[in-house]
Amino acid sequence: MYFIFIALIIRGVFEIVGVASIMPFMAVVSNSDVIQTNQFLKWAYTFFSFETSRHFLLALGLFAFLALVFNNLLAALTDWFLIKFIHMRGHVLAQRLLAGYLKKPYSWFLSRNTADMGANILNEVANYMKGVLRPFIEMLARSIVSLFIMGLLIKVDPFLALVVSLTLGGAYGVIFYFVRKRLTRAGKDRVYDSRRQFKYINESLTGIKDIKVLGREKYFFDSFSKHSYRANYNQAIYQIVSQLPRYALEMVAFGGILLIVLYFIALRQNTDNIIPLIALYAFAGYRLMPALQGVFGGLTSLKFNIPVLHRILDALENDVQNENIMDEWQGGEGPILNLSDTIEMNDIEYTYPEGERKVLDGLDLTISANTTVGLVGTTGAGKTTLVDILLGLFQPDKGSLTIDGIPLKEENCRHWRNNVGYVPQNIFLCDDTVINNIALGVTPENIDFSSVEKAACLADIHDFIMQELPEGYNTVIGERGVRLSGGQRQRLGIARAMYHDPDVIIMDEATSSLDGVTEDNIIKAIHTLSKKKTIIMIAHRLKTLHECDIIHFLNEGKLYASGSYEELFSTCTLFRELAEAGGSTGGKENQL
Repeated sequence: MYFIFIALIIRGVFEIVGVASIMPFMAVVSNSDVIQTNQFLKWAYTFFSFETSRHFLLALGLFAFLALVFNNLLAALTDWFLIKFIHMRGHVLAQRLLAGYLKKPYSWFLSRNTADMGANILNEVANYMKGVLRPFIEMLARSIVSLFIMGLLIKVDPFLALVVSLTLGGAYGVIFYFVRKRLTRAGKDRVYDSRRQFKYINESLTGIKDIKVLGREKYFFDSFSKHSYRANYNQAIYQIVSQLPRYALEMVAFGGILLIVLYFIALRQNTDNIIPLIALYAFAGYRLMPALQGVFGGLTSLKFNIPVLHRILDALENDVQNENIMDEWQGGEGPILNLSDTIEMNDIEYTYPEGERKVLDGLDLTISANTTVGLVGTTGAGKTTLVDILLGLFQPDKGSLTIDGIPLKEENCRHWRNNVGYVPQNIFLCDDTVINNIALGVTPENIDFSSVEKAACLADIHDFIMQELPEGYNTVIGERGVRLSGGQRQRLGIARAMYHDPDVIIMDEATSSLDGVTEDNIIKAIHTLSKKKTIIMIAHRLKTLHECDIIHFLNEGKLYASGSYEELFSTCTLFRELAEAGGSTGGKENQL
């Protein structure tokens, strides 16, 4: 930034040289005798040994032209540095925003709209660059140029320079005073409507199946169109206001030249003296008008985009510097927190942000290493929340979670997750190849294909990939895996969890979309890992828990009962009711 400021000052100095160079040239054009009467011109004529005034005039003209060319080249070079600086700042800002979002705890996202975050990174950063940062720097540059030019005019004729300053500066100031509140309001409305645009675009495209089935295309189209119109209308208001003074002040500037002529005639000035001054003021006006318009445009842009600046600053709250989190972002390649004894949860309580009911209320639970554990319970019993706490995604409001006696805290969560394979209810899939979805986030050159195949075989999807997909593991499966069935997506999720060969496997209703035969095959394959790995299963169908070493039944956020399948079926009424209802919290058919 200091380099840019210095470059702007140098540019301002050469701007003065370019403007001032026209005056001696025009003075000699109007009267060659001025060479002998003007001390500076006489010195230059003698020092450079000119023989005729004609040669001297040509030299002055060439100097004025070269000064203009050099000044424009310097301006272009300065603009190049400015533009590069602005866009690199935008790149860094987008990085910082994304890094900040990725650093946020999982619970933070539960009360946020992801479309807003996407709008901040993609849309508002761009608006910040072109509406705040660039106008501010350009306003600074134009202000420096304007001050240097006004300094030159004051040197030549203080009174006239004062009149020019008050006329032009006053006109811009008055216009800005009357439009500033309208600009701020338009800026706030544009930010709001832009956010709503992103919201309806996101919902329209991600929910396209339901929208088509329900016939709600018109609702989403109209909702988007309303906010699109308002956002662009307010953008037009800003553009009109920012350009408004230019047309009026061009007329004022042209009239001002005539007034300057009349002013000098009224003072009975010699025409030979008037022409160089008129040329100076005309050329200065040629440079000054764009500079003043740039200052005004910068002020209007800043006023209009102040809401963008506030939005960016709010998003950068608790800012994250990239270098501080790179050590944490090591994925499965970082240190591992091993489990060799027990996972212990003592008196765990958890309430969701802005929630009122305790989802987990005084939960005590022990999971031994290298055992297969089932977690069941009625809807809302806290099973998934318990898993999220086990994964370190939530920090309990009260109580403790220890791995072999080591408390699981924010600082060692990454080490613990490096040793956990997790299969959620809803599988996230990228618009990418099968192999890249199984080895999610691993660069292509670092993917271990044998591990991918092994994981796919364990998930009972290897044969499907090789026989049904046109390019095997290199087949692109579409956004969110739209070219796959629900069961195939779940099996890819299971393969992903197995890819790093974790010691702990957590499955949150991971086989709910599978047919009975495929589910049986996967459950059998997983149980072959028992006694070697710790397996924690939330079951959609209770028959998948028959082989578990122990099943924990949760009810209203507490551990209600524990035991083998047979023990719970005979002693726990709620468990038996679930089993008799089909092994599903909401199922009606008997799956047992």
